[in-house]
Amino acid sequence: MTSSVKTSNVADLFVDTSLVTGLYTSTQVKGNGNGSTSTASAMGGVQVRAVLDPQFDSSGNVVGGTYAYPDDQGTGITFDQRIQTLTANLGNIFTDCFANGGNTGTGCTLTAEQITLALETTSAHSFNFILVNGGTGTHTLLIQAQVNTNVTGSNGGVAISNAMFGLGSVTVESVIFVNSFSF
Repeated sequence: MTSSVKTSNVADLFVDTSLVTGLYTSTQVKGNGNGSTSTASAMGGVQVRAVLDPQFDSSGNVVGGTYAYPDDQGTGITFDQRIQTLTANLGNIFTDCFANGGNTGTGCTLTAEQITLALETTSAHSFNFILVNGGTGTHTLLIQAQVNTNVTGSNGGVAISNAMFGLGSVTVESVIFVNSFSF
C-alpha cells in the first residue's frame, strides 16, 4: 500500500496499518520398520513494515528510506506466524495376527502407522507505526508485507506450508509527540 502525506511543519507521523492474513501448515509422519523417529515441521508467517520516502534499486526493491518505529531496521513486524512440528517414533500396527496363527506372531501383517496434523488460520491485524520528525513537504509512505515459509522432514516426514496477505488499509496522521517521548 502506498500513500502520500503533506506536512506543513516538522511533524511526527502516526501510521495505523491493518491487514488480513492467513496461514496454512500441514505435517505428516509415518512409522517404519526400524523404529526411527519421523519428523515434519512447517512454518508460515507474514511481516509488515512502514517506509517513509522509500528509495528503490533498479529491480524495484526498497534499499533505503526511513523505517518506522519500533521497526527502525526495516525487518518487519510479525502480523501472523505459526511453527508446527510433528515428531513420532512409531512402530508398526499388528493386523490379522490373532486370526492367522494365534498369539505366536505367525501370519502377522505389519502396516505402517500414519499421523497427519493440519492447521489453517486466517486473521485480521492492526499495528501502529511511528515516524518521528518527518520534516516538511510531501512524503510517500509505503507499507510492505512479506510472507515467509519453510518446511523440513526426515525419515518419511512431509510438510507443506503457505502464508498469504490480502485486503488492507492504512491511516496516516500528522501528530506532535511530547518532548519527553522516547522508545
